[in-house]
Amino acid sequence: MIPARLRTALRLTLTGAVATLASAVLAPPPAAGADYLGSWGSLGEKPGQFTDIEDVATDTRGYVYVLDTFVDGDGRVQKFTGDGRLVRQWGRSADESERGDNDQVPGLLYEPRALTVGPDGNVYVAEDGPDRTRISVWSATGKYLRAFAASGSGPGQITDPKGMAFDASGRLVVADSGRLTLFTQGGAAAGTLESEALDRPGDVVSGPDGRLYVTDAPTVSVFGLDGAFFGSLGESGDAPGPFFEDNQSLAFGAGTLFVSDRRLSRVQQFSASGAYQSPVGLSPGSQAAQFTEPTALATDCRGTLYVADTGNRRVQRFGVKGAVPCGSVAKDPAERFVASLGGAAIQEFRQEFAVRPAVSCGRPCAGVISGKVTIRGQRRAITLDTERRALEFPGLAVVNLAPSELGTDRILAALRRKQRVTATVKFTGRDLTGRVTSKTKVYRLR
Repeated sequence: MIPARLRTALRLTLTGAVATLASAVLAPPPAAGADYLGSWGSLGEKPGQFTDIEDVATDTRGYVYVLDTFVDGDGRVQKFTGDGRLVRQWGRSADESERGDNDQVPGLLYEPRALTVGPDGNVYVAEDGPDRTRISVWSATGKYLRAFAASGSGPGQITDPKGMAFDASGRLVVADSGRLTLFTQGGAAAGTLESEALDRPGDVVSGPDGRLYVTDAPTVSVFGLDGAFFGSLGESGDAPGPFFEDNQSLAFGAGTLFVSDRRLSRVQQFSASGAYQSPVGLSPGSQAAQFTEPTALATDCRGTLYVADTGNRRVQRFGVKGAVPCGSVAKDPAERFVASLGGAAIQEFRQEFAVRPAVSCGRPCAGVISGKVTIRGQRRAITLDTERRALEFPGLAVVNLAPSELGTDRILAALRRKQRVTATVKFTGRDLTGRVTSKTKVYRLR
């Protein structure tokens, strides 16, 4: 830790937009300045649920990315609209055959700790598992692109990543064990930032002044892009304004600095100059606008604040009611909602089913699969049973569609006579944003 004498001197020499919080806490706090706008999430591993939220980030279109880990350390990224409608997810649990061999399964997220969205729109995830330490890069639609960094304390290596952010020059800054490790956007080593003023770096964010703000319990340290130390904000304490020993996350929005305090279950709001303004939300708890162990914070283009309310397994948002959204999933060409139908074009008819289509939405959806069988020379089609499926991951799901007992007899008779028999299958999916898409495919039966 920085000696008390040095810390006091640094507070006296803060310049520009950075000022001490110590005097600001003497005044009574004003009323909370951010309206409660709602929340989403619950405990679980299904789409839209959370087990242990590690981090949250936003992109320029207003999507919210939530990094979540399961009990065994496997993780996933869930992508939501700003009002909490799930768009897609990626990452999955490793099966027994894959454990201990994660390098061979690049699409797994193993012990993820932090994420951020780059200037290129890609999602960067820091992983720190016993079998693999890396920064993996994913497209905004969840496609695995590449990975860089490795375990270690040298240039281009990381040992204990806690937070990540891109600075004003486009470098990726990783809050690592006792230092900040820098990378280019392409993943090349770009140096390290080490300082006697940096003890236990946690989260990191680039401020509107271009400086780097780093949680360094119990204070927030401020650095220039060249590594110059500009001072620290705050002190240890549980009164309004100070931070407890493990202040967890930072976010800037509309010139306002937000700081979460996991141990005290609160989020505080400060001016751009570092003066304490107000709490965000209410007292600790599980009701609306209350927090239990809040961890990660993020803001979008409107200044809306997203709080990972980890103890309550949800994300809460605060901001200005009626603010114009940053973007629309319906107008995003990269997020077209596409359904697919697969399976063999020619299928063997079975007594228990007529056809086995493979269906997929490309992202979590509720699907309805229906169809009919047509026999050449017969006008009356045979209706197949309708199946309904909740599809969580983008992989194909095989569905058995069967006719009635009378329909089965008609199909078998036609096949024995060598008549042409075809099944026309329609798949209609509705994603969690409310968008609907459909696909039709014809299969030959024999």
